[in-house]
Amino acid sequence: MTNSANWEHAKEQYPSTTKLTESDWIAFFDERPDVMHQILGDIFVITKAHNATVKKSGRRPRYINGNMDELWEMITPKYSTDPFGESVKQLIGEQSIRSFAARIPMHYWSLIRLMRGERQIVNPHDIASSMGTLEMIAKAGNVHPTFFVEYRTLYIFSMFSEVFAAKPNFTIGLTRKLSEIQHKS
Repeated sequence: MTNSANWEHAKEQYPSTTKLTESDWIAFFDERPDVMHQILGDIFVITKAHNATVKKSGRRPRYINGNMDELWEMITPKYSTDPFGESVKQLIGEQSIRSFAARIPMHYWSLIRLMRGERQIVNPHDIASSMGTLEMIAKAGNVHPTFFVEYRTLYIFSMFSEVFAAKPNFTIGLTRKLSEIQHKS
């Protein structure tokens, strides 16, 4: 199994696809989600067959029986709506806090303090550092950083900050609207 696609062969075999833009592809898959599901199913089957032939040493990998629930679990991100401490407990599962913290890497006592709320995971004065810490913890837990509600909040906050810094006039109208809403309640 090769790691790269043969794009020239694909263009020759399906010339009409070379004229499609990204928005054309999005519209097509919106209209025909069954095609995307079939493609994902094919990728899943090929990957499963390839992984079955790869010899791995060490711990035996988890068996994949190839059902749609497993495929869905592989392609959809996981999100938590719980506070940071509870979300990390979900990621840690049956393993020890010490072993999980070592994968971050972070001293286990620092992780415990973050989980208990004794130290704040979000530093409003250093958003980049807060997001970086959440990214490391997410990586150790094999999830995307957006798993954490705190990361999603920081991400949106940083996006607003960038827009408002680039277009300060937006803040004038938004401030007025928010003031009106606040006075009505």
